Amino acid sequence: MNLNLSRAVGPALAGRGSLGRGLRRYRRLHRRHLRGHAFMIHDYATGRRLTPTEKVLMAAAVRDAKVASAFDRVGTRRAKPVGEWMREIASLERLARARRGGGRAGEE
Repeated sequence: MNLNLSRAVGPALAGRGSLGRGLRRYRRLHRRHLRGHAFMIHDYATGRRLTPTEKVLMAAAVRDAKVASAFDRVGTRRAKPVGEWMREIASLERLARARRGGGRAGEE
C-alpha cells in the first residue's frame, strides 16, 4: 500500500503529467485502503455502546495473543478492519474460550 501523496502528484508538479489525475489516483488509493478505518473512527466517535460481538472480541484480545496481535495490526492500520485477520481469529472455539475466561495472555 503506497499512499504517498508526493509520488502521486510529483510527475505533474515536474510538468510530466496531470495534477488532477494524480490527485484522483491518490484519493482512490486513500479511500480503498482507509475507508474501513474511517468508518470505525466515526462509528466509535458517536459514543455508542459496544455491541456484544465487540465486547467478546475485546475480551478475547486480553486473553489471546493471536487476537491481541490482530487488534494491534488493525489499530496501527497495517490491516483492514474487516479481512483475513478477522476470519483467522473469529473461530467459535477461540471466542467461546475468551468469553468463558479460559486461556491466558500469550497462549495459542
